[in-house]
Amino acid sequence: ASVMKTMLLGDKETLDADIKALYKRNGIAHILAISGLHISFLGTGLYSLLRRAGCRIGPAAAVGSVCMLLYGMMTGAGVSVRRAVGMFLIRMLAEGIGRTYDMLTALGVLGLLLLLSRPLYIYHSGYLLSFGSVLGVGLVYPALSQGRGRMKKYREGAARILWQGGGKIWQALLAGISVMLVTLPVQLWYYYEIPVCATLLNLVVLPLMGLLLPAGICAMLLPRGILQVPARYAVHGILQLYGWLCRIQEALPGHTLTPGRPLLGQVALYVLLLLLVTAAKDRLRGRTKAVLLALGVVCLCLRLESGLRVTFLDVGQGDGICIRTETGNVYLVDCGSSSKSGTAAYQLAPFLKMEGVTRLDAVFITHPDSDHISGILQLMDEKDIGIGLGGIVLPAIAQQAKDGSYLALEEKAKEKNIPVSYMYSGIGWQDGKLRVTCLHPERGSEETDANAYSQVLYMEYGAFSMLLTGDVEGEGEKQLLRQLEQRQIADITVLKVAHHGSENSTPKPLLDRLRPLLSVISCGKDNRYGHPHAALLTRLVQAGSQVYVTARDGAVTVRTEGNGVWVEKFLKE
Repeated sequence: ASVMKTMLLGDKETLDADIKALYKRNGIAHILAISGLHISFLGTGLYSLLRRAGCRIGPAAAVGSVCMLLYGMMTGAGVSVRRAVGMFLIRMLAEGIGRTYDMLTALGVLGLLLLLSRPLYIYHSGYLLSFGSVLGVGLVYPALSQGRGRMKKYREGAARILWQGGGKIWQALLAGISVMLVTLPVQLWYYYEIPVCATLLNLVVLPLMGLLLPAGICAMLLPRGILQVPARYAVHGILQLYGWLCRIQEALPGHTLTPGRPLLGQVALYVLLLLLVTAAKDRLRGRTKAVLLALGVVCLCLRLESGLRVTFLDVGQGDGICIRTETGNVYLVDCGSSSKSGTAAYQLAPFLKMEGVTRLDAVFITHPDSDHISGILQLMDEKDIGIGLGGIVLPAIAQQAKDGSYLALEEKAKEKNIPVSYMYSGIGWQDGKLRVTCLHPERGSEETDANAYSQVLYMEYGAFSMLLTGDVEGEGEKQLLRQLEQRQIADITVLKVAHHGSENSTPKPLLDRLRPLLSVISCGKDNRYGHPHAALLTRLVQAGSQVYVTARDGAVTVRTEGNGVWVEKFLKE
């Protein structure tokens, strides 16, 4: 019922979140939106019924237009509804005055009118996908459909039927591919991933919509009783089939590709190749078109990574640091928040997918406070997020020092078959040119304060150096300072300021030793702790450090090739 309310009335408040996510992951979420499919079926159906009933063209077109206008208003008049209703009105106007309707002209008129009314629609994914889908059918499909051989005269009987049936399936497949080719850059720019088999799935889903929509209308309008039974069973059966097909598709290996967000140059090259195929449709052979389009898709999905890239995510009052190395390995240091829920689903996963990442090679947990692990627990619990974990790394403290949160984290990792490793001072490893060393805690530390035994990681990449301190404070900071002196570590490039910028963390002796070029503080906006504290900010400035705060700057990304450093803030001033 909730699905049909969404499809027919635009009421999404009662829509089951799991069904919505299932349809979205499998590339059929468009059937939930009021769009050209609905307007075309309802409006054209009403107009045809009136004409067959003997109504003249003018009155039939007027009635159909008014009904679709009212229907569009009732369903919320979203961007796809406005596009579909507007194109239907132009079509009815052409019918009424005896002129020919041209789909691309109508599409261009509606696109321009909507942009004039709301110029920022040019950045709206719904606007781009809605108009791009129609553009694919009207512009790209004719270019791809040319060249299919004519049916030979001797084909009769079953051979003729098979040829005609195969031709219709091929045309439907080409139409789906045409839509995918136009919307692919938009899909990757805004959602970062593509369901590989969505075009094939839509070959079944879309034709059945011609039965599902009228069945839903009958179930809604007919009185309860025997007359309503066929419609109810049809709706139930089709929706069950949709869910079944989606689950089959998700069981296939590689059912979803996550190339991430392409660069603007990649999008421009792809669009040029697509325009070339469309413009030269009469002069290019089918194989040449296929090669050019395949080349465009490869260029669009290709990711070229170099150097070290570290992103301090804006997770609110908490920590979340993503590290991508030159070898392509991806590590996460903490991920949690005490001010935001769904950190993994709404901050971490979108960022990783934008980077084309679906698996974390390791997750380093500095200590088991909720503002550092809530997102990691969510990753473990919810498979639908789509991010795999290669293992977690915990501070190597004594068994009697482990509190309930630490033990629960170990147990959950064991239940999910996620390998658990332990780090202590002196342990390190090499990843390409990146060298990582754990400076704290001491092996078998009996410290029971989670902040005091917080894991501290020191990273070196050429002339670049970075210290990730978790929430280390008090006695832990004294031990850290001794380690820095013993290892002759000083004058670092980047410091992740401990404990979200609390007043007593990162004392002057530590800063006098580190003298960081850049300092990053991860905290929530207007948090109740007053982070970052004014006294700490003063100490950082006096140490000659440039300070970035996620509450003010959003996610902060630091890139380096080993010498120079580039810093990018998500929120621009």
